Amino acid sequence: MQGNEKENLLRIYYQSLFPVYDIMRWLRYIKTREFSFTLMNEIYIRYITVNTAEELGIRLVTDTPQKLDIGGVYVHKPAAVTSDNACMIKELVFDIDLTDYSRKCCTDKDMCELCFPLIKCAVEVLENILKNVFGFKHILFVFSGGRGVHCWVSDAIALTLSDKDRINVTEYINSIQKRAHPGIEEILRKYQDIMSMDKNTSITDLYSELFPKLDVNVTKQTKHLLKSPFCIHPRSGRVCIPIDITEIDKLSLESVPTAESVVRNKSLLMPYIKYFQSYISQIQ
Repeated sequence: MQGNEKENLLRIYYQSLFPVYDIMRWLRYIKTREFSFTLMNEIYIRYITVNTAEELGIRLVTDTPQKLDIGGVYVHKPAAVTSDNACMIKELVFDIDLTDYSRKCCTDKDMCELCFPLIKCAVEVLENILKNVFGFKHILFVFSGGRGVHCWVSDAIALTLSDKDRINVTEYINSIQKRAHPGIEEILRKYQDIMSMDKNTSITDLYSELFPKLDVNVTKQTKHLLKSPFCIHPRSGRVCIPIDITEIDKLSLESVPTAESVVRNKSLLMPYIKYFQSYISQIQ
């Protein structure tokens, strides 16, 4: 797709489909929250702030960024991150990318139906840990549209964790590979079968091949931004859809809608918006 065609498609998507009001209801604290745009010419603009959903919607339609990232909430409207303007609130976030996995079918930025189950396994394992080990309740997983998955934890205690606390969380999660954890082993065995792995594969090797590989830098710093749900991945054209974990067995790479498909048929996006709205209602 040529640049002008892509820009026009994004403008239509932002104008009529992107759930800007739901995004703002989810984030709650917005007036000093940082957003960033990556424009079509790869220009990156940080420290964007808005007062209302309407204002963000207008900027999205006007600027048609190929990526919208969400940051934390600061003491004052951010023009930079300084000791006088620290980040007060930020969801606990995680980023998992398949480029960090050993895959036989794909390399680098590619992904196919054969390795897509690695994403689903990471979601199930990480949700199990966040709920059963840390006691978090408000957990949102979002397919990155490319080759990864993002996780947003919006519990009140998660919002105010320090950078040190966030480092401790990632270190504990990574240390679980050295501990016995029956619930996680059950998930790994499930995906061992789904991915037709050798039945004699040891649990140690399953942890090595299937356990979530976190990008620690994304989690540990509150100043780090993460792509918004319902963005359009600039390379694949897929929508960054929220993942309903109760329906995860039905999720396939082929089923993920694209910008083109939802512009042609808006109903393709509605199940994901409804799930997102249901999630938001739990944290209001």
